[in-house]
Amino acid sequence: MRLVRVLLTVLCFSVISCGSGPDALPPQPPDTPPSTIAPSGPKPPEQESGFGTIIGEVRYKGMPPQSAVISVTKDTDICGKAKTSESLVVGKDGGVRFVVASVTDLAHIQVLPPPGKPVVLDQKGCWFDPHVVLVPVGGIVEVKNPDGILHNFHAGSHNAAQPKFKKTMQVKFDAAGIFKMACDVHPWMLGWVVVSEHSLYALSDAGGTFILRGVPAGKRTLRVWHETLGEKKLQVIVEPGKEILVLFEFSG
Repeated sequence: MRLVRVLLTVLCFSVISCGSGPDALPPQPPDTPPSTIAPSGPKPPEQESGFGTIIGEVRYKGMPPQSAVISVTKDTDICGKAKTSESLVVGKDGGVRFVVASVTDLAHIQVLPPPGKPVVLDQKGCWFDPHVVLVPVGGIVEVKNPDGILHNFHAGSHNAAQPKFKKTMQVKFDAAGIFKMACDVHPWMLGWVVVSEHSLYALSDAGGTFILRGVPAGKRTLRVWHETLGEKKLQVIVEPGKEILVLFEFSG
C-alpha cells in the first residue's frame, strides 16, 4: 500500500468543521489494556482498492492539569486508600488516551454481528479496567469481580449487583450510544461503555494514537470524543488503498 501522509491539525477556530458534544450524550465529567484500538475490520483482498486507512493522533496542547487523586472510603483492605482519576490521561509527549474516534457519515452503515468473544471489563482493586470499553451493537461485556466483595455494574439501563461469589457476569448492549458506567457500591468507580452501529470506531492508546482500517474511499467525517475535552469533527478525503495521517489537538 503506497503511503500518503497528510497532516491535518484541528482547532475549534479552524476552517474545517469542529463541533462539541456526542450524539448519544453530552460530554460529562466521567486502553482495554493497551489493546485500546478496537478492530475496525480489514476488508477482503478483492475489495481493498475501494478502502483506505485513517491513522490518527490526539494531543493535548499546553500543560495538562494534574490528575485528581480520589479518596477511597469503603473496603480499603481490598480497594486501597486512593485512586488516580483517568478522566484525562495525557502522556509525556502530549498524547491523550481514551479518546473515541469514529466515522459518522457512512452512506451504508456496516452493521457488526456480536463479537465471537465478549469484551472483558475487570474490577480488580475496585477499579474499572479498561476505563473505556468499546463494543458493537449486540455485543457483550463480560464483567469480572476478582475482589471477593460486593460490586454493582450500572451502565445505561443495565443495573445489576455482583456479589462476591459471582466472579463473572455478562451484559449485552443492544442500543448504540455512549453510556457512563459506575459501581453503586463504590462511587469512585467510573468509566464509559461506547456502543457502535458499525466497525469504523477505535480508541486512542497511551500515546494518543488510533487506527481506522477499511474506511470506504471518498469524503468522510471523522469524529473524536473525550469525556472531559469534548468532541471535534474533521472532513477528510480517503483514497483507495492509501493511508492518511490526521492530528487532533485539544487544550484546556
